[in-house]
Amino acid sequence: MATRRWGRKESWALLKQLATFSLDACFCTSDFNEVVEASKKKGGVRRPRFQMLDFQKALGHCHLSNMGFCGPQFTWSNRRGDYMFTKERLDRGVANNSFASRFPQLSVEILLARSSDHAPLWVIMHPNGASKRRRENVFQFEAWWM
Repeated sequence: MATRRWGRKESWALLKQLATFSLDACFCTSDFNEVVEASKKKGGVRRPRFQMLDFQKALGHCHLSNMGFCGPQFTWSNRRGDYMFTKERLDRGVANNSFASRFPQLSVEILLARSSDHAPLWVIMHPNGASKRRRENVFQFEAWWM
């Protein structure tokens, strides 16, 4: 998705465009390079609120919500050892309601990063329906954001 701050609006526009296709069930996992709220970032320069709201609006427009996760809370780190150490939850799995209801056993596991600054995500379909998924605060689009 977006790699620079100036490319985020284009990425959110692309996400919204993809949502216009008549996809019944939709799941997407990606490095979105954005956090949904300030609590998903520790250290570093504070994230501008408008950037997080733009991301929230794009997800809401596409009717996508977090599928939850198990494992470490943060998926990216700048790996610095000084006062500028930063970690964020940039990588996530999101789905629409149709997908979530068809695959309630799906879990997104965050693995330990070994050679990258991003933690790999492992998407698992539990055959017995049991899931170790930890639900995040479920994202809800608010009409007043418009």
